[in-house]
Amino acid sequence: MALITVSRKGQVVIPAELRVALGIEPGSRVEIGREDEHRLYIAVPGKQSKPFGVDDLLGCTGYRGPVIPVEEMDPIKAFDMADDE
Repeated sequence: MALITVSRKGQVVIPAELRVALGIEPGSRVEIGREDEHRLYIAVPGKQSKPFGVDDLLGCTGYRGPVIPVEEMDPIKAFDMADDE
């Protein structure tokens, strides 16, 4: 988190590390809004990629075990399968 100062004109400087991380360059348009009573947010329109789904998350956990079918992931079914043994 960065602490910034608001000028008399209401201007703020976005810290360089945040500008780089968000791809904000001179002339970039950003959206600012109120998140709650004490917080603002800054968004960079057009920088967000397409909405993502479950398939986009494959591999993000680092799991290296075997592929487990969804049917076997159901906790109730897994419990029932254990009773069958």
